[in-house]
Amino acid sequence: MPRNGATRPRGPVVPVGADPFTEDWLQGAPHSGDAGAPASARLAPRRAYVARPLDAWIADPSLLAPPQIVVPWLAVAGCCTLLSGREKSGKTTLTAQCIAAATLGHAVLGAPTPAPVTVLWYAVDERKEDTLRRFHGLELDAQRLIISADPRTVEELLEALEQHLAEYPAVDVVVVDTLSRLFAGSRIDANQSDRVEPILWRIVEALRRHAVAGVLLYHTNKDGRNYRGSTAIGATVDEILVLRRRGEDRDSDDFDDPEAADDGRRLLEQNGRNLRGRQHLVYADGRYVPFDVSSGVRDRILETLSLGAARSKNQLVKDVGGNRKAALNAVRVLEEEGLVRVMPDGEIRLAGWFREPAGSGTGAGHGTTTGSVVPTGSARGNHPGTTHRNHSTRAAEGGSSFPPRGGGEPEPPDVVMKP
Repeated sequence: MPRNGATRPRGPVVPVGADPFTEDWLQGAPHSGDAGAPASARLAPRRAYVARPLDAWIADPSLLAPPQIVVPWLAVAGCCTLLSGREKSGKTTLTAQCIAAATLGHAVLGAPTPAPVTVLWYAVDERKEDTLRRFHGLELDAQRLIISADPRTVEELLEALEQHLAEYPAVDVVVVDTLSRLFAGSRIDANQSDRVEPILWRIVEALRRHAVAGVLLYHTNKDGRNYRGSTAIGATVDEILVLRRRGEDRDSDDFDDPEAADDGRRLLEQNGRNLRGRQHLVYADGRYVPFDVSSGVRDRILETLSLGAARSKNQLVKDVGGNRKAALNAVRVLEEEGLVRVMPDGEIRLAGWFREPAGSGTGAGHGTTTGSVVPTGSARGNHPGTTHRNHSTRAAEGGSSFPPRGGGEPEPPDVVMKP
């Protein structure tokens, strides 16, 4: 209440249900810039800023409905998603696969799509021809995918959005590949919050005004774990997704390691208002599939441990993904079978070596075994395409041709080692 009993000057009152920006009742209201208006009226705002009691707001049940996920794992109606990943990590490939399936209303990474979606795709980062070939190889509804390769700056994107969303009013999702290229074309330093936040907010506001979902592909910093640049970027969008390549150091990114082999495994981390969780993926037969689908929990444990020891059972279960109880039970069974060892400090690793069953086909004859000796438990020794020292190399260097057990004794030569 103002002091001395004075009353607060009041501007125009917005009737409930009226649009304060388009209704005719506002046209005759005095504004602060009208010199001929009374003093009290000149203090009124030029536009109407709506404030209502809670019960007036919630009288409209549509305002309480949660936003709908239009593309599982990726896009939410009326919200903006930032999907970041290292260069050439597969973020465009994954997004295109999800979008293609969603145009048909098919499941996306095992999750059902509520309804077929129409998508507007801005190919900023790669050539138009590359984008066309990418989608030509996917199963999709070509009528529901609109592609533009014109915008090269943020201002051009904003103009294109207004034009294209008016031209194609059925669009549900807008994809920008990539936001990084738009920033570069606009000479915007992503590390300067006072530059990047206002311009990114204009993009987000445009998407919200048209009630479409937005997916902005972006790049991470060098460690591959967080989006690049100012924290204002993450604060401005609704959903923050990071696609990481699972490396040899417990999910760390190893793109800069020249000896690292890409086994196709990815981790999609979701931290947002509506999308939260971790999805383990693997690239198989030209597409990404959930890791749970690509192999059983037993195989996933052995494959994960072939990259290196896990610090604990909890860490191993986290790396393996899927059902926790099933993973812990599989670890127990593998330990009982002698394929996995739980060390005194809680570390879990593949058992050093185990004998190939007689007559399995590996040996030259019954009761004998031949072949190379492959170390297990090394960071990359068992991965295809990687370089590691084999037993003959170690022998040439003056060491035993058979790697030692945990206690250091050489393994007898009539034993074949398998991970």
